[in-house]
Amino acid sequence: MAQITMSEVRKRFPQYKDIDDDRLLEALRQRYYSDISPEQFSAMVVRDLGPPEAKLTDDWRRNTMRSMAGARLKNMSYLPKAFLNIGSGVQELVTGAQQRYNDLFGDEERGAELRRRAADERALAETLAANTTGGGALQVAGNVLPTLAIPAGVFSNVAMRAGTFLPRAYRALRTGGAMAPAATTTARLGSIGLVGDSVLAGMTYGALRPTVEGESALQNMAMGGATNALLPGGAAIFNTGRRMVTRGGGGERAAEQIVDDLAGEGADQATRQSVLQQTLGQLRGGQQGPIRLSSAAQLDSADLARLERGSRARNAANWSEFDELQAREVADQVTRATRESQMLSQRQAKRRAGWKEDWAKASGSAELGEFAGDLAKFRNSLDDAMLQPDASNPAVRNMLKTIADDIDRIADAGVPYTPGHLQQIRANMAAKFSPLNPNALAGAPRDSASRIATMQQIDDILNRATGGKYQTVLDNYARRSRLVDQSKAAGRVRDTFYDADTGRVLGTSADAAGDVPKVTEAALGRAMNRARGKDGASQLSSRAKTRLNAVLDALRRQNITQRIAKTATAGGGSNTASDTIAAEAAAQVGDTIAGAAGVPSWVSRLGLSRLEDAATANRDRALAEALQNPDELRRILERLERSGQPLSPEQSVLLNVLRGSAAGAVGN
Repeated sequence: MAQITMSEVRKRFPQYKDIDDDRLLEALRQRYYSDISPEQFSAMVVRDLGPPEAKLTDDWRRNTMRSMAGARLKNMSYLPKAFLNIGSGVQELVTGAQQRYNDLFGDEERGAELRRRAADERALAETLAANTTGGGALQVAGNVLPTLAIPAGVFSNVAMRAGTFLPRAYRALRTGGAMAPAATTTARLGSIGLVGDSVLAGMTYGALRPTVEGESALQNMAMGGATNALLPGGAAIFNTGRRMVTRGGGGERAAEQIVDDLAGEGADQATRQSVLQQTLGQLRGGQQGPIRLSSAAQLDSADLARLERGSRARNAANWSEFDELQAREVADQVTRATRESQMLSQRQAKRRAGWKEDWAKASGSAELGEFAGDLAKFRNSLDDAMLQPDASNPAVRNMLKTIADDIDRIADAGVPYTPGHLQQIRANMAAKFSPLNPNALAGAPRDSASRIATMQQIDDILNRATGGKYQTVLDNYARRSRLVDQSKAAGRVRDTFYDADTGRVLGTSADAAGDVPKVTEAALGRAMNRARGKDGASQLSSRAKTRLNAVLDALRRQNITQRIAKTATAGGGSNTASDTIAAEAAAQVGDTIAGAAGVPSWVSRLGLSRLEDAATANRDRALAEALQNPDELRRILERLERSGQPLSPEQSVLLNVLRGSAAGAVGN
């Protein structure tokens, strides 16, 4: 039977990417090969492997250092670059000396660490030399500077003293006299002594040359001695370090390293550049919402969210200012959205004044004759209503009787019952219902059929008497009441976070002074629910609702780090373990970001604890700034783009943290 490869199945059915291989194959067998047993079908399938997944390796870090440092150096003036090159040359001797000391007195673990450091420094030296005019010569100068204090012939003289120490000591013991001094090589041998001194110097500097995997100090010493046998002094030193310090030598090793990185990798250069362009397009097209968001939140990137958690775990202080500013912006947005709460008294007063004015206009043109006839009919209908089953409710019966008694009271007094009297009855019936309200007109249940019918009769009578103007009075009152309700709803939201009387923050504050409330996604959601009316609909104005929903959406996006944490611990793990793993990944990516952000990477390799601590702090700070600010992340990637440096497969890991967002934007 013909064989089927798993990669072909995945290519043909991309819509099932979330289904594992076994389930997908069984579904295909049942659909297309139902006459074949599962065992036979399984034998037809070749489980071929896809391209290897890129990992954060030492080569990734070094190649990223090259590209990021190259981007930084493009925009740096010459003087700082010159000092960096000289420092790189000095550092070569320091690292080599540390290696040789460890070879004598250290252990293999420390030796492996020093070899990795030497490889890192070599990668940076290549980039420095390639991006600085005369960079190779400056690095040679850094090599030579510590040796200027060593007089010519010192190496030969030291060797002569060491080589003749035992014979001279033996003769002194035999004769009982003082030990004879060793001869000075340069005085005895002249130019031959200088050549010998140069050979020893070459061997010494060869020994001090840092070694990486595959290199040995003995080989370096032999090469240094042989080269210096041809050229004395400084020429020997220059030639020995040519591949390390010159533009040509650095270019050779850089080319070799790039070839090694590219060998066997699946993605080509065009693909990597495409990912970079897509990512930059996503960053350039991104729009910040009502509050500042981290890069992970703005791009909805799970990988960046994991880096953000790691960055926070490594140094929470780097995020304190960002978190406080974000909390302040959230609080400011909530304050702006609920500003209508401050207009409650003004709107209530305007509603009262508007009602009086509207009613005065409507009642001034009332037809009293028609009103009197309608009133008589209405009075009779009240008697009929009190005989209906609904009136068996004492509250309903009291309401009907109170209206009837009021009409009779005015009539018995010989005073005309006016539309104003009936409008007041209507207003009392619309008052807020409370079973304990002494107002009998407001005490009847709101859903009572008699109450509803009575209010409709009154509205009809007043509308006929005013020629329809009373309906305008009601409509204007309802419109102004909606504004009052909006102010009340805004006040209920604001009062969730601030005391209504004192204005102090309620609950947890986000700043040291206690002036900024900690508005979370959950808290804001609960506050907005308090703004709903009895029908469940929000009573907030459209402007307030839009602004608060935008803030709520932004907080939901920012919470991607919390969602990632829950995903990471869904299998029973802990947040601490998840954050530790994320912190380690953040440290590796931080080396890359720090180089592009301007941290001199060679400083972190000096082997001095204070400088290493400072370099680590700068690295973590640079990473945090890039993760906090999408514009900063975009700037760093644009520098990488402008540098023109080729991207290794490992470097694409950094870009792939945004790949999902970029690919989604292109696909749409």
